[in-house]
Amino acid sequence: MNNLHKGMGLSVGWVLLIDTIAGSLILLSLTGVLLWTELNKRKMVGVVLVAGSIVAALACCLT
Repeated sequence: MNNLHKGMGLSVGWVLLIDTIAGSLILLSLTGVLLWTELNKRKMVGVVLVAGSIVAALACCLT
């Protein structure tokens, strides 16, 4: 599993595909939260979700 994250033994095409899918998932989650907050008018919940996600991502990156 570690080699998959590093891209060891994979061609450039597979690495680009994996990176594209990861970027798409991030974009989909961000736009989903933005749409949810605009439709439901619960902006505070959306802000807490986005802030919590950013904090969790930073905590994962730093460990």
